[in-house]
Amino acid sequence: MAKYPKDQRANEPQSLATMLAEVLRKGNMDQKVNETRVLDFINGTFSPSVLLNIQKMYVQQGVLVMIVTSPSLRQEFHLTRERLLAQISRHVGAGIIKEIRLLGA
Repeated sequence: MAKYPKDQRANEPQSLATMLAEVLRKGNMDQKVNETRVLDFINGTFSPSVLLNIQKMYVQQGVLVMIVTSPSLRQEFHLTRERLLAQISRHVGAGIIKEIRLLGA
């Protein structure tokens, strides 16, 4: 087993969840995990017929970008994007997504 200097070892036992969260944070991977959680939330929230009209969806620097092929659906998303942003914040965490940008295909 590897030896660690005393100051790098935890004096108290830690849960696996706590240790994984710290590893993700130190490796700057926590943002990517949260972005994936946002996309999973959207895929689980919308119906398959709605998802067929979303050509591409990604997160870039705190902005959820959705490329929507249907103009009427894009308009509907535009009208309800504040509510969707609030739902995302409740589910994934506040501050992960700051804006929703809707683009036409």
